[in-house]
Amino acid sequence: MDRGALCWVWTVFGPVQVALTYAAMERSQGWPDVSPFDAFHRSEPANAYFAILCTGTLATLLCWTARQHARKTDSGVWSARLPVAALIGQDPTTPEMRLFQGVSAFIFVLAPIVAVVHFWRELLDRGALRDATGRSRPLLEDFFALSAESPAFLFEGGNEKGISWLMGLSGAAPCLITAILLYQAVSMVVTVFFPPADR
Repeated sequence: MDRGALCWVWTVFGPVQVALTYAAMERSQGWPDVSPFDAFHRSEPANAYFAILCTGTLATLLCWTARQHARKTDSGVWSARLPVAALIGQDPTTPEMRLFQGVSAFIFVLAPIVAVVHFWRELLDRGALRDATGRSRPLLEDFFALSAESPAFLFEGGNEKGISWLMGLSGAAPCLITAILLYQAVSMVVTVFFPPADR
């Protein structure tokens, strides 16, 4: 993809991610249900679970997009190394565009990462990670085995044959997405804000 296409990815998926994150945050705070996203209306643990999946995936895509754009940019100025949202063709080194780029980076990258942390806290605090007796399991066990009896909010009739592998995957998915998101975010920060000395 060239830089123009990466800017369009940033422009299209950034607002989608903001809308999804806002809808999930609204639900987690108990605000009136005016969100059009039905997946977030099951329960608080389900809301947190799906929010981690959606927000984490889109934030990962945006971090990857910013990183790829920065690699294809020769400028050493950080604002020129970020994709430009909506105002494609403007000079990103002017003071106004630096402010715009900083706000875009905050809204599209930093805020969703903070939201993912919030949703993890919601998921852990709401008792979603408990065994059939109601007692908490060790945290590492939960990370890799949110399965069988735990995700009652995801699967009805938890131990039915044929979906046990899917249930195990359901526990690993938010962990995997969060790990990839953190890797992409750190890589993006290094690539955008600390370019190699030869540029």
